[in-house]
Amino acid sequence: MLQEEVEYYKNRKTSGRQKHNAKWMAIYNDFVVCYEGGMTMVEIAKRNNVSERTIYRYKVYGDKMEEAEDNEHISY
Repeated sequence: MLQEEVEYYKNRKTSGRQKHNAKWMAIYNDFVVCYEGGMTMVEIAKRNNVSERTIYRYKVYGDKMEEAEDNEHISY
């Protein structure tokens, strides 16, 4: 009985923000291409059928990744 309950909680669909899984990365990569191509945030959100807020989260994530990459290239 306890094992079944553990399996239930392991396999249930969680609500809220998703982890950076394949679907998340696919939308993020599409965001990068579209954003660098000059599309607006609203257009990208409609294209991917996600909220505008989600697109802004992708932008913040991308900015953080870019900043971390820049920091790696700084030599002392």
